Amino acid sequence: MNDDIKRDRSPNYPKMTLEAALEIAKTLHGKIGRAKIKPEVAVGAIGYSGLNGAALTTLGTLTSYGLVERDRGVGLTVSPLAIQMIHPTDRHQERFSKAQSALMPKVFMELFTDGFHNTDESVIRNHLIQKGFTTDGATKAASVYMANFGFAELGEFRSHGDMLNAKKAQIDSTDEGSEQKEEGKVITEEGGVAHKRVLAKHSIPLGANEATLIITGDGLCLEDFDALIEYVQLFKKQHERKVKNEVLMSAANQDLALAG
Repeated sequence: MNDDIKRDRSPNYPKMTLEAALEIAKTLHGKIGRAKIKPEVAVGAIGYSGLNGAALTTLGTLTSYGLVERDRGVGLTVSPLAIQMIHPTDRHQERFSKAQSALMPKVFMELFTDGFHNTDESVIRNHLIQKGFTTDGATKAASVYMANFGFAELGEFRSHGDMLNAKKAQIDSTDEGSEQKEEGKVITEEGGVAHKRVLAKHSIPLGANEATLIITGDGLCLEDFDALIEYVQLFKKQHERKVKNEVLMSAANQDLALAG
């Protein structure tokens, strides 16, 4: 009978903190630079004897934080995001790249979006248990999230949107008066390319509205589209919560008016 009972499992989450994962990415970058290598070579560079369970878990963690980029059947390389943290040009780039990496895992983005900022770990653990985590999984995930929260200084941002707006303001301030912009790239006064090329640009009709999707970088893979879908779902969740709060506020105001 016991063999028929399925063991409970938590949803996926990084078992390692961002700080620890970044140290591994530093080691990998120090040995391979920006080269694209096979996974079995990568795990050897960071101290594993082969593609065993522990090695695959570590690669999965680096991928979930966006520290390595993987191509199916080709190999992997240290990501531009990781290099921005390892060799930042200034304090702002280091700060925003850490925040971006810390929120890449879906569960951590959801916790941050739901307002779990300087929150007691036990509260986060209980929340995760209600979301389907095992007790052990929820305890570990809450601990890793709070460690990342401090390491990436996420307390300086009220929301993910606030983080993105602050980053955009910094980029605009840096670009103003020193760079000449062209579609697909930014040309510096010395003629060098400062930003990556545009890979795709789409105008998306949304009823009476319109959205513009611009993707920049070195190249797209299928995992990028999966990540984009997850971000859109999170934005939808934020909007649903906003609409719900507005409806509740409107109803409360109507009750007050009738009571008056």
